[in-house]
Amino acid sequence: MSFLEESWILVGEVSRGLWFGRMISHQRGEAHSVDFSWRRALVREERYGDVVGFFHTHPPGILRPSARDVRTMGAWATCLGKHLLCAIQSGDVVGGFVFDPNGDYVTARVTRLSRPEALIAAQPLEEQ
Repeated sequence: MSFLEESWILVGEVSRGLWFGRMISHQRGEAHSVDFSWRRALVREERYGDVVGFFHTHPPGILRPSARDVRTMGAWATCLGKHLLCAIQSGDVVGGFVFDPNGDYVTARVTRLSRPEALIAAQPLEEQ
């Protein structure tokens, strides 16, 4: 059985260094690859200004952003001109990475608060 990745857009707010996001716009991908609706993300950001990041799954055992994740998240943070959360679930564990508009990122502690449209809370920990 092949692992299929999934992704969501995170909408919510950032307050006092904490990210609070709700997962919307679920997409299913292929093994080791998933795209999210960039149109929906841009429309949402233009309309509400509340895109705080993206959530996606990785195969079990891989809890770091891939090179593609780093390029993509760096481009989004630069394009939107704000810090964005990249939350990655691998198995039952969720990791987080906050990207700044320069494309740099720091690790974040992530808590998944509910399901199915999970609420995510994240706090940056350290510089990479």
